[in-house]
Amino acid sequence: MNLHKHVLLCLAFTALPLCVFGDEFVFKYTVGDKFRIISEINEQYFKNSVLLNTSNIHNRISTEVTGFENGKAFHKGLFQVMVDKTAADGSKSLNITNEYTSQFQRDALGKMQVSRIYAFPSVRNVPVFPKESIKTGDTWFENGEEVHDMQGNFGMKDLLRIPFNAKYKYLGEQTWRGKKYPAFLVTYKIRQNLDDYFEKNPRRYITQNNTKSDVNKEIVITSITGETDQTIFWDTKLGQPAASRGTFSLRFNMSDGTVHEFRSKEEAEIIYSEEMNRDVIAGEVEKKLRDSGINGATVKKVEGGVSISIDNIQFEGDSAFLRASEKQKLDKIAAVLERYASRDILVAGHTADAGGTQESHIKLSESRAAAVAGYLVQKKVRPAGRIMTKGYGTSAPIAGNDTPEGRAQNRRVEIILLEN
Repeated sequence: MNLHKHVLLCLAFTALPLCVFGDEFVFKYTVGDKFRIISEINEQYFKNSVLLNTSNIHNRISTEVTGFENGKAFHKGLFQVMVDKTAADGSKSLNITNEYTSQFQRDALGKMQVSRIYAFPSVRNVPVFPKESIKTGDTWFENGEEVHDMQGNFGMKDLLRIPFNAKYKYLGEQTWRGKKYPAFLVTYKIRQNLDDYFEKNPRRYITQNNTKSDVNKEIVITSITGETDQTIFWDTKLGQPAASRGTFSLRFNMSDGTVHEFRSKEEAEIIYSEEMNRDVIAGEVEKKLRDSGINGATVKKVEGGVSISIDNIQFEGDSAFLRASEKQKLDKIAAVLERYASRDILVAGHTADAGGTQESHIKLSESRAAAVAGYLVQKKVRPAGRIMTKGYGTSAPIAGNDTPEGRAQNRRVEIILLEN
């Protein structure tokens, strides 16, 4: 499990120009504003105080304000989470991007309404401003909620919802990466006892590895404790939160006496997304690739950006190891991508349907997308947190699989310059 908390992304999802009248902070809504949030989290997982693995979690969140009504702004967003996990013995797991969508509302002071079907944003009602003016050193308290999808590690059927009461302190101007911003300190503790809950719902908070034939033998979460300490920086010129950094911890105390603990450090910043002229960029990219002498690459406009599709990309056998000829091709593509440095990248892998299971096709396409993304990171085209990957297997063919030519077209990797 990776408790990649999206506190900043909760801020970013306001997508509202911030107006400061003296010492008053309120949100205002501008329909059509688009933002993306890039956050880097280092997370350590302990079981009974023994470190089991460390994860570097790259979050990319794109948001848009779609409307407002009665003082509440409507938002939609896409959450992309990529995890690079290293076990205590040094072994690494494949870093594949998971995607989640969400829609919600937020009022002028920051209070949110999110449907119970959405797992994101995972930290809600942070920040919430008081109606009164504030000055440096002032404090106030507001209720919030953490929401976590624990199905993978703890077998929970429903999203885990953890209420908290946050303490805010206005710090005045603070420095983030050499620049001063108005800043707020947000702290809270979590103390939640689940005894009453799991007695009434014994199968909803059980671990994945338990035998379910005997409820009395099932291991359940009895209580959750944790702490959060975060500084939020505001960009008054853009009228948006600029960045955040903080530390988080959560401990899950189990009925068999074991303790699972997650400790995290996060840094995140919000980037305003300029409108993308896909017609112009697609034309420019196509010309540059043609001038570079690259064959077997197709450029097209797609939903969310501009795609460079590398047909019949060559790997060693049924592996994710790029052949030298493909690295030379990627070197030329990298030179083109560097001209659009403000755009994040999604690398999508596809396979031909030539036998095997869909699961095997998905894994192979994920591995190949990760191989291409890793090479682009190695070439310093983008930092790791700005290149997402996704494997589609055989689900998105562009030709028939009944001929060698069709399978060659379907066996491809797409590198997509993202609009937001």
